[in-house]
Amino acid sequence: MWQVLPLVPPDPEYWSPYSGRDAHCGNPLLVSLELLVDDGLLRPAELPARKPVSAAQFAEYAAAAEQLLTTAADRLLQAGPGSPAGVRILRSEFVQWRADAIVASWLEPAALFDAIQNSDDEQTHGIPWWKWPAPLRERQPQALAQARTRLANAVDRFCAIQFFFDTQWRRLKRYCNGHGISLVGDMPIYVGADSADVWCRPQLWTLGSEVSGTPPDAFSETGQLWGSPLYDWPQHEKEGYAWWSSRMARALALHDEVRIDHFRGLAGYWAVPADAETALSGRWRVGPGRAFFDALQRNLSPDGTRLPIVAEDLGVITADVVQLRQAIDAPGMAVLQFAWDGNGRNPHLPHNHAANSFVYTGTHDNETTAGWFQVCCTVALRQTPIITDPCRLNRAQPITTAQISGRTWALERRILLTPPGPPSGWPCSPSRARL
Repeated sequence: MWQVLPLVPPDPEYWSPYSGRDAHCGNPLLVSLELLVDDGLLRPAELPARKPVSAAQFAEYAAAAEQLLTTAADRLLQAGPGSPAGVRILRSEFVQWRADAIVASWLEPAALFDAIQNSDDEQTHGIPWWKWPAPLRERQPQALAQARTRLANAVDRFCAIQFFFDTQWRRLKRYCNGHGISLVGDMPIYVGADSADVWCRPQLWTLGSEVSGTPPDAFSETGQLWGSPLYDWPQHEKEGYAWWSSRMARALALHDEVRIDHFRGLAGYWAVPADAETALSGRWRVGPGRAFFDALQRNLSPDGTRLPIVAEDLGVITADVVQLRQAIDAPGMAVLQFAWDGNGRNPHLPHNHAANSFVYTGTHDNETTAGWFQVCCTVALRQTPIITDPCRLNRAQPITTAQISGRTWALERRILLTPPGPPSGWPCSPSRARL
């Protein structure tokens, strides 16, 4: 089993996929340039030279990759009788893929949104959609038609690049499944405000009044102010949760199972005034609950087969969250790094793990296992047999993900996932090798 982070296009400021620019599209930076060479859409000499780095250089890579993706897209779009046979076949497959009604329902609006925001027009270039001129901001039909005509080339390129992502990811999924590896996706509960989804369907969000966040807890005295727009759940219910069904269907097409991030927000969520500087002034509001999942079940699996959903049920978990997870028979989560606070009832302790759960050494928000052992783990805990003996470690020896993953977990339907450690020779400390 391989769990991945969200595949959506990240926000361009912090490169976070948890505040994506579109809930259906794929991240262009995940497209393999080498595979585009194999497809005849790029030349080997055009690829950027490899160079050692000590940390991810997103902006630098994006600048180089996006230029090459545009080149590959143009070659696909311009393919004709004189093009290589493989490129002509790809062109035909692209036309068929783009014409699919389900694909077009999310692809074309996302392409137009991206084209407008990246156009040369100083009124829209790099500007959030709510500051665009009214005709575009309000999606007036004439303005949209004119934009589609004026930006047709950019729209076509966007669609071609999404085709590259879709084709390559599905190829990867087939390879993994063929080798007995299932893919677990990660679906952020919220989307970014400056996204194609919110621009296209603003009625599905409560814009301008409250934003997302979490209440104060042991990790933050003022809570977390995420700032994402909150859903207008009555409107979603009125529409039969169609947008969410489309989003989930897309995620399940790309993965075998899907983890819903911040699952507790579907039972009850923390709503913060939009003008607040911290999350302290937020309040709990009731989420859609069981009706949400009943609608997804009807829309996506009418035969009653359980949707393969994993619940990220970390944080402030109340009885209603537990009841909702159990009602839909979704596995929950336990994180070993959270277990050692001296509380014998801590749900993250191995002997307290629920049978129907995914167990992690840590998540993308945690230290690496090696970093935790070296920096966060107390001396007394390092010498505790439950930490050292099951992994057959010398007490002075640093722990690694590979060693802790060798431990046996006996309860029914429990799966242990371990984040990959830093590559051999990685030029930084374990703490800096986080995903």
